[in-house]
Amino acid sequence: MAHQAKGIRVGWGIGALVLGVLGVACQGEAPSDSLLMVTVPDYCPYEFVAEDGAVVGFDIDLAQAIAQELGNAELTIQTLPHFNQIIPTLRQGEVDFAMAAMTPTPARRQVATFSDIYYTQKIAIVSVATEGFSDLESLIGKRVGVRTDSAHAETLMIYSAIEIQRFAQTDGLIAAVKRRKLDAAILDQAIAPKYTTPASQLTWFPVEPLTDVAGVAIAFPKNTSLVADTNAAIKKLTEDGTLLRLIHQWFDDYQCWVAPEPS
Repeated sequence: MAHQAKGIRVGWGIGALVLGVLGVACQGEAPSDSLLMVTVPDYCPYEFVAEDGAVVGFDIDLAQAIAQELGNAELTIQTLPHFNQIIPTLRQGEVDFAMAAMTPTPARRQVATFSDIYYTQKIAIVSVATEGFSDLESLIGKRVGVRTDSAHAETLMIYSAIEIQRFAQTDGLIAAVKRRKLDAAILDQAIAPKYTTPASQLTWFPVEPLTDVAGVAIAFPKNTSLVADTNAAIKKLTEDGTLLRLIHQWFDDYQCWVAPEPS
């Protein structure tokens, strides 16, 4: 059975908002039995800022469950504004790990160490409902948006005739499709239904992965000692049904809250 959680600390820049699962944790130096995680909370339902300002999501809940398995460690979450800041932050060696729907591509494996895959991604093409695209070839000659430094961006690179536009945040990517500044966007299949409700006037089509590297994993600094224990925790959470429960909770039923666009 998993240990009971001590707490979660969520850091915003220099100041920290400290959230306790069973109470309010004290600010100050983190205890020795603590873990510092970095993420970019703009990719619902993996990690995002909820309407009440809390950092929540599938990765957040899974990270907390892993922290419980790793000796009931206190989990501190540090947020970054942009996805492409994660690897440099890991290379500085000042955080224990990163969870941000990261695919362990060969390029990333050269500069970071990864856990086992904990969730498998598949590609979805999102577009306005009247102009659905059913495969990647249909995007040739089109303006297609992707998350900056995402694995999907690397996938599209094989199609030189696709005009790729990169976005730091998913909300901006979806807004560009709605405003017809993009013909389509590439998201995960698990993500796409959350942004393509009937009211959105958007639709999506599934695309099978083009490579064997299609899942997401936890990223660590090189030469860390946490990988083996983390993999054991992922295996335990898979076997006891916790991981499946979180997948259903966040990918089957949860409706992403999107902040209103500025008028």
